[in-house]
This record gives sequence, C-alpha cells and structure tokens, in this order.
Amino acid sequence: MKQVGDETQVTWQVQLSPLVMDEDHIQTSRGAQIMIPSTVKDVSIKLTHMPNVQWHRGDAAQGEDPEKTYWEDLDGNPLPEEKIIGWRNDTYVPTKEVEYQVPIVDSTAELTDNDTYKVSSFVKNPHGSLADDEKGRYGVQPSSFAEQPEWDFYQIGLNALGVYTFEVTGTVEAVGEDTYIPIRADNMLWKCSAEGGGPGSVEEGCEGLKNYEWGRTGELPPVTTKEQSEETRNKIVELYKKQAKVDGLTGVGACAVTADIGRFDTIGADIEPAVDGKHGAYAQEFHFRLNPAVNYYGSLNGDEDNCDQGFQHITLCPDEESEVPPSEEPVESEEPKPSEEEEVGPAKPSKETEEPTASEEPGESEEPTSSKKSQEPGESTSSEEPVSSESKFVPSAQSEQGNPAESKPESKPESKPAAKTVISESVKDNVAKQAKSVAKKDRPKVTTGGHLRAA
Repeated sequence: MKQVGDETQVTWQVQLSPLVMDEDHIQTSRGAQIMIPSTVKDVSIKLTHMPNVQWHRGDAAQGEDPEKTYWEDLDGNPLPEEKIIGWRNDTYVPTKEVEYQVPIVDSTAELTDNDTYKVSSFVKNPHGSLADDEKGRYGVQPSSFAEQPEWDFYQIGLNALGVYTFEVTGTVEAVGEDTYIPIRADNMLWKCSAEGGGPGSVEEGCEGLKNYEWGRTGELPPVTTKEQSEETRNKIVELYKKQAKVDGLTGVGACAVTADIGRFDTIGADIEPAVDGKHGAYAQEFHFRLNPAVNYYGSLNGDEDNCDQGFQHITLCPDEESEVPPSEEPVESEEPKPSEEEEVGPAKPSKETEEPTASEEPGESEEPTSSKKSQEPGESTSSEEPVSSESKFVPSAQSEQGNPAESKPESKPESKPAAKTVISESVKDNVAKQAKSVAKKDRPKVTTGGHLRAA
C-alpha cells in the first residue's frame, strides 16, 4: 500500500482437525475456532481441502468381522488398512481438494450442517464480544498492550476425522509504516456425546473445555491500530521483529506455534515448548485408559498443544511514479537493478520451514506449497495414541498426498532470505523504499493438530 489509510486484502491458510473422535462414533470434541481482530473487515472463509475417509465397525450380517474397523473413502471405496491411522501406521488421513464457501451466521440457532463437506456453518461470536465474555468461554485474555481492538471468534463443527484446510480472507487498513494483523486458531471447545452439528453447546449436553486450564490459550497477540500512540505501536512492531518466525508468532499466550510441513493430510509438531500440562491432558482428564476396548482418534499425545497463531505484516511502498533524483541515477554498465518490487516480512506465521524437494512438491499448480519439517512424535507410555488435530497458520500450500511422513509408533496400552542482488550504490536508497511493498503474497498459515494417531 502507498499510504496510511489505504486498504488491502489479506488471506491466511488455516488448518483444523477435530480434537477427538472415537471408534464408536459417540464421544467427540468437534468444535474449533478461528480468532481474528475486528479490524479485519468483510471476512469470508472457504474450505479448500477436507478429509476423505469414513469408518464403521464390522457388521456380521454383511459378512464382516464385528471386532474389526473398516475404512472407506467418502464414496464408499475400501481403503487399505495400512494407509489409515492406527497403532503401527504412519499417521495421516487421505484428503481431497474441494471448493466450498462456508456460510457465516450470527447465532447458533442459524447453524446448519453440510453433509457433503462434513462441516457446520461458522457461527460468529456465539458468546457475544470478548469484553462481555465474563465466563471465559472463548478461553483467551485480551492483549496487555494499550488501545487494542475487539476480536471476532468464528466457531465451526468439524464432523469427519482428519485435516480441514480453509482460506480466510478479509480487508485491512494500513495504520503506519508497519501494520501487523495476528490470527489464532484452536480446537479445544466442547466435549460432546454425539457426532454432527455445530461446535458444541450446553444445550446439546456438551461440557466446555475452556473450564479447564489446559483448554485455554491465554493472552491474545497484539494488533497495530490507528488509535494507538506512536510509542505503543513501536513497542508492538518491536515485539513482532523479535518473536515472529516463518511459522508464526512465538512467545505470546499459551499457544505454541506449529511447524508448517506443507501437507494437507497431516499437521506438523510444535516448534516451541507448550505450556506444562497441555500434552495428553484431554485423555487424562476423561480417563481413556479405563475404556481400553475403544480406540480414540485425535492429537492427544506428542508435541501438540492444539493451538497455533500467525500474522500478516503489511508495509507501505512509495508512489510508483516517483522518480529517482538525477544525482542518484546509476551509472550505465554498473551492476543490474533489482526487480521493481521486493517482498518483505515473514512469509507466514507458522513454523520453521524447509524448502521442499521436487518430489515433495504438489502436482497441482494452482496453490503454492509451503513445506515444513515433519513431526516424529516420541514413544508414548500411555495407552492413548491420539490423532493430531492442531491449528496452524501458514502461507497457502499444496502438498503431495499419499506420501505420509515417518513417525514412531506408539504402543496401544499405554523466511528464507531473499536472493541477494548486486545493487549500484547510487540507487540503494531508492530500492530500500521500493522494498517496502504491499502485503505479502505468501499466505500465512495456521494449523491446529499434530500427527493423526489412534489412542
């Protein structure tokens, strides 16, 4: 953008997965939420990838083993058992590319289920504003920085096992030389006794997970606003410069940043330590060990706190028609000029990334693939081997499917720097101004959920 007050469109990629689903289709924690400052206007959310799997216990009348779980894709085609999450298998669930503009409604009474895409509508601010949330049902605290805006909470029911990928788009206004717009997502909302429906509620007989310390994600990241004093804004900019990583914003709240591994069928591990007591807390709280006959699927163990946070960084650029003063014009034959526009700022708020190899890049060219280090969870001594369902923010990425990352089995019982360009000394000042370009083309990605495992 060219000046303060200009508006631009920003997009995040957000990956979410249900916290828990069980083999008997009874217990579930299906709700997830995407949190965005209210300074982001005209928000729309599109589903781009969804799980392509379903399962049922064997039916003796159909000649099936009643002690066995049968896995199929959504069209009813059998899936090889070795390709599905389990005790000794790689942890991923097949996905498929879709395009569905998810409705956003203003109350739970307006919620609808879409059986084709296995999601409910998004309900915006179901418990009112954050300022009025005396019971802490959103599980967050306002930022400690001065002059902070309200936040909007978009909650959804995820009704299939696996990873959902959304594109969140909105319009923001430049408030200074640097404008930072954070985003957070988590999937710890309600424990319910039936699948289907929205994110969950007391009326459905669900139990709120925000009542537990391990279900809360703490202080929200700060937002730069036009109402702030220059001193406050400078402090916020300094925080992002120090704590922003290619994978997300670290060290704020009880929300560990998740690594972006550039895939749609599984989610990476956290890149920073989680708050004590978060890992495995759900399984311990609800005594999964006392029901060893049932498998539970979810991100219940391993390096995953079921939360992620990222941001968009917008800077100002000079008027394209401005000319370089004659005294600063480069001498012909000197080193080449750089391209007219250079991008700055973190490519995405997620986690440490690796450049993907040719074999790892997605075959589809419509969306760029962001690659992250794959998670290798350690051996677990508990009887739970949950499916990872975490939230994470990363730039839009498309990854090759059917190539699961290696992960250690658990027993049942128990921004790359921009390429340097040689620039003539006489034009360095002008180039520095041009480098302050519009919002990053890379889409920050947020992902909630780790490797998928049986528990």
